[in-house]
Amino acid sequence: MMLMQNISVEHSLVTSNHRELTMDANSRNALRKYRQELIECLQIEDVLDPLYAKRAITTFDMQKVRNKPMPYQQVSTLVDTIRIRGPKSYQIFLQVLQENGYEFIASALITFKEDSSVRTLTDAEVQTILLDGGVPSRPLGFVNRPKLVMQIREALRSIKGKHGWIVLHGMGGCGKSVLAAEAVRDTRILSEAFTGGVIWCSIGQVDRSKLLIKLQNLFVRLEELHASMWQEDSDDVLPDEAHCTRKPTNIEEARDRLRSLVGHNFPSLLIVLDDVWSSEVVRAFDIQCHMLVTTRDRGVMDVVSDTVSEIPIKPGVEEDVALNILKGITHTSILPAEATAIVRECKGSPITLAMVGSLLKEHPRRWSYYLQSLKNRKFISRVRKPTCYQYETLEEALKMSVNSLDEATREKYYDLAIFEDDVSLPAKVLQVYWGAEIEDVEDLMSELSKKWLIKEEWNESRKEYFYSIHDLLLDFLRETVDNLQVRHGQFLNQYLKACHSDLRRLADDGYIFLYLTYHLNAANRGELIKRHWLDLEFIQVYIGHVGAPMLLHDYTKYEAIFHDERQRWNEFRYFVSTNVHRLAESVYDLVQLALCQPQDSTVYRQACAIASRKKGFYFDWTNRHLVPSSCLQTSKMHSGAALFASFSTDGSMAASCGSDKVVKIWSVHSADELTEITTGSSHAIRCRFSSDDRTLFVVTEDGRFSQYGLLQVDDDFYVTAKSELKVSEDRFAEVQDMTISSDDSFACFVDTKGFLHLVDTAQNKLSHKHRCHETAINCCQFSPKEKDLVLTASNDSIVKLWRVHASTEMAILLVTEYSGHSAEVVSAIFIPNSSSLVASASDYQIHIWNYVSGEMLQCCETKKVETVLNISASSDGKYLAGGISNFTVQVWSLNGKLVAVHQGHAGWVYHVEFDRSSSRIMSSSDDGTIMMWNHSDFDETTIKLKRDFAVRERQGHLLIAASDQNDSFRIVRDSVRDIVYTSVQQKSRIRCCGISPDTSLFAFGCDDGLAQLLRLSPDLDVMAEFQLNLQQESIRWCRFSSTKNYVAFCSADSTVVIWKGDDETMVLQDHTDVVHRCKFFDNDSKLLTASYDATLKVWDVATGVCLYTCQGHTEWVLDCDVSLDEKMLASSSADKLVKVWDARDGRMIYCLSGHRDCVRSCRFAPDSSLLASGDDLGEIRIWRDGSLVRSFAENTAIFSWVTDLSFSQDCRHVVSVSNNIKWWSVDGTQPPRTFPILGSHARFVWHNADFTSFITVDNAGVLYILKQL
Repeated sequence: MMLMQNISVEHSLVTSNHRELTMDANSRNALRKYRQELIECLQIEDVLDPLYAKRAITTFDMQKVRNKPMPYQQVSTLVDTIRIRGPKSYQIFLQVLQENGYEFIASALITFKEDSSVRTLTDAEVQTILLDGGVPSRPLGFVNRPKLVMQIREALRSIKGKHGWIVLHGMGGCGKSVLAAEAVRDTRILSEAFTGGVIWCSIGQVDRSKLLIKLQNLFVRLEELHASMWQEDSDDVLPDEAHCTRKPTNIEEARDRLRSLVGHNFPSLLIVLDDVWSSEVVRAFDIQCHMLVTTRDRGVMDVVSDTVSEIPIKPGVEEDVALNILKGITHTSILPAEATAIVRECKGSPITLAMVGSLLKEHPRRWSYYLQSLKNRKFISRVRKPTCYQYETLEEALKMSVNSLDEATREKYYDLAIFEDDVSLPAKVLQVYWGAEIEDVEDLMSELSKKWLIKEEWNESRKEYFYSIHDLLLDFLRETVDNLQVRHGQFLNQYLKACHSDLRRLADDGYIFLYLTYHLNAANRGELIKRHWLDLEFIQVYIGHVGAPMLLHDYTKYEAIFHDERQRWNEFRYFVSTNVHRLAESVYDLVQLALCQPQDSTVYRQACAIASRKKGFYFDWTNRHLVPSSCLQTSKMHSGAALFASFSTDGSMAASCGSDKVVKIWSVHSADELTEITTGSSHAIRCRFSSDDRTLFVVTEDGRFSQYGLLQVDDDFYVTAKSELKVSEDRFAEVQDMTISSDDSFACFVDTKGFLHLVDTAQNKLSHKHRCHETAINCCQFSPKEKDLVLTASNDSIVKLWRVHASTEMAILLVTEYSGHSAEVVSAIFIPNSSSLVASASDYQIHIWNYVSGEMLQCCETKKVETVLNISASSDGKYLAGGISNFTVQVWSLNGKLVAVHQGHAGWVYHVEFDRSSSRIMSSSDDGTIMMWNHSDFDETTIKLKRDFAVRERQGHLLIAASDQNDSFRIVRDSVRDIVYTSVQQKSRIRCCGISPDTSLFAFGCDDGLAQLLRLSPDLDVMAEFQLNLQQESIRWCRFSSTKNYVAFCSADSTVVIWKGDDETMVLQDHTDVVHRCKFFDNDSKLLTASYDATLKVWDVATGVCLYTCQGHTEWVLDCDVSLDEKMLASSSADKLVKVWDARDGRMIYCLSGHRDCVRSCRFAPDSSLLASGDDLGEIRIWRDGSLVRSFAENTAIFSWVTDLSFSQDCRHVVSVSNNIKWWSVDGTQPPRTFPILGSHARFVWHNADFTSFITVDNAGVLYILKQL
């Protein structure tokens, strides 16, 4: 009610403002006169919002327009609204037309003048004029193109009362003649501008003798017309000699006599010269008359001195116009799916559509056959003419244009046959191809452009011309030229000559790398593809120019070339497919990524060879062979978050939708994008294939449900049709999920208001709406076995099952409900191969229950910090997969056992799905990636470590202490396979680990306050292990002293306990919040502690007395350090500040500001002159004496917290860890080196003294032991 009142008030205000003046009669008459043109031309979405934004119309007006069901009714209502709004609205309307591509209509409205003296011709008179003038009738299947027709008519009006030229130029078959005829087939044009009539002259390719005949014929026609006019106006009879006037004997005489005849007797005559090929024709017909010319060569008008108005006609019509052409010719009201594909293969060419339509009219069952013929390019020479067209075949029509070229130009034009469809060629490419000067290339292509044999465009950013050829012309060239392989070879030889046959040295001209494999394959140079596409150095160059997706496409498309190198092909393809997202980011070096491949692969061996020759940091992952990888492929399909991804029924395709408001369909095998669909103002939340993969169902967040018809022919993919339904009009209710019944007959949607919406997909209408929950419904699913059974899960913690009864009036009835969860249910599914099992996810648990009995049968659990966001069941009903908030995909068996954890995403995993074979899992994530995982073989025995670890070197080996995934404490040597010690499983999470400097003592602390020490012999045998009852809460950190083997344990209860050996302990109590870090210094006599209470404290280790407190931070202190000379302390805090303190008394020396987020790490350089700090935006700052020396940006990843960093011994480099490991040059002279981790982040990084060995553990539990090459 309030909304309607607001609308009414707004309506009244705008009405009063705009009716202050009344629109003048001429403006009203202009709208009335051009009403039909506006209805035919105007797209309502182009103008309605701008008019509303400029306050030319009100909300009430806009609703009135939108309420009309048909587009023409909406435009008609808008025109009526503008007429009553007044002059201000009318002026805004004209402005909006000019700003949105309707300048010609705006111009007509502005220049309109009512002339009451003009007599309007009757329809019969118009038909007589057209018939007498020889104007062609409308062709079979004629479909109006109102925008172009009105543009031509306005141009014709502009030459009223003065002689001038209007030229329609375009490629053969684009509809120039039909448009010209339609433009003059207008009562107003003939009544107002050309009362002398119209004469149509078909010209074509003529020599001088035929041209003279054309002129003579026109002369005779005008003489006869003049004679008939004389007789009508006078009772006198013309003398006999006037009826037998001598014909002109040459072109010059004909032109002069026609000029005189027209000038004296036909001042308002329009002459149409159709199909003009040469400037000689134009010069001969330059008789100072009103001229409308159609031509394929706009250069023919260069000889005219009068003003020439050019109207270019594009080769193809819009898709809806093209479909209407097919409907008209074939007399088919409902076109099959192939129709859209045929239109796209024809590129909207009117002549091709007319020819194909004529064939389909005769053979209405051959849609698929003719589509295949078009795709195979077997159409140019075979398609016969339709009615009313002058050429017998399409080949003949195109040949006329090409044959008009001189021999040298024609041969160059034939050279263009080697290029692919829809390619834009830089002029430099043709310069290399022809070995010519760039100016000569531009001149030649300019001439071809004037003849519409190519399209010429200036690229302002590249400062050069680009050229393209219409597909029909390319098809003609390919059928005409019989030595294409030779020409491809000649083209390649020119490039190979320029790079001395080394493709790695090939210069990028914006074309050659994009189409290199195409030309190599066409020239039968497969050996070059095999040699270079299995060469890491070339691949590095190639990806730099075209990107990793193109390389992956090459491996798939040209797979047959690698038949004798299958193993190496597999290795390279796997390397690229699993690193596509990383190769797209400049922070990753291809050689370093290749060094992460299995050590027995060719990719790895080539990377080692390259790294040995290059300068800079390269690292070998020495324990890589012990880390199984389940990732099959990674794709970056969307520019924002990937919200959803679903397999097609046959498993060959996938559809995905993202926050970028785009739905994409792509090949699962090659990751090639097949097509994309934009969703407008709101992003799609679900996209699912029908059971036969011929329809894609899409729903957007704002409740628009769309069905897209799909058609795949060979390698090409078409969206053939679209139907749309607005499911919900409530703008405050967001759609949460969509499910499709097993027979595709119904679609079900749920929203945040608790409603279930049921749509009949066949009729595309909303059948029923039912309030199923009082709170938001998060998901819904139809049963795979019972098409009328659907479940819903809600924020009210309840899962409900409903029976949908298909009757005249749809009914939704509750069957049962499950209330075993204690929190909101985010996802629920039926388990296949089971008649009664459902899995539902809430917080940290997935319940498997029987919906008949309501009994919970099993529970799959995650950690208490890991929320299950989505679940899916394998088609065999044996496994469940979950997308988890900790960026993982986890897999459970139905008995509740966790069998696999897949790591690789760097953001929340929004959706997971098994394919029909249950061999693959697809996951989509907030980080924008869609990953494919191997589910057919997973290793359940892999040892995974936690991120809290400690490392010491001992006798040439690396001793690593860490917790594993089962909360057992482990000590390993050099790898997880060489196990020194494993404790029993602890009752709570192990939070910290430590190793004494002499590697004789090992310590760890747990969440329940338990601390344990372990003493090892020199041979690493366990000598003693004992627990410490420290009476603390969760232990967050432990640290050994440098010399005395003391160990300090920091606790969440704000205390620190120092163990000094045997049973001697000391408790330090003065902090008021969690103690997060500590460090011994001053020969282990002092202990520095950092706390969430925003302070640092320094303690006397001997007495336990707090010597001083460093106060100044306002938020948690997250890290601390002591300079090597022990003169300074450093702290970093959540308050975005780094502070430096005097180690003697705690006095603040520097307060370092500039970080834009929480500063999580800080570390002094070994020479104590520099300090490094890292924040949660991934920025690292280097400080000296309180001033910023340099800053580094980590990256823009979702998780880029710099959690640890450290200097090299020479202070020239810094290593940091976040969502990767990165090495920085302190002076900025070397680019950073990045090592990717499988998980989303790590916490600490260790390095040896000479900065050549590095260790970290990521949140996926993967251990990385890296050695510099």
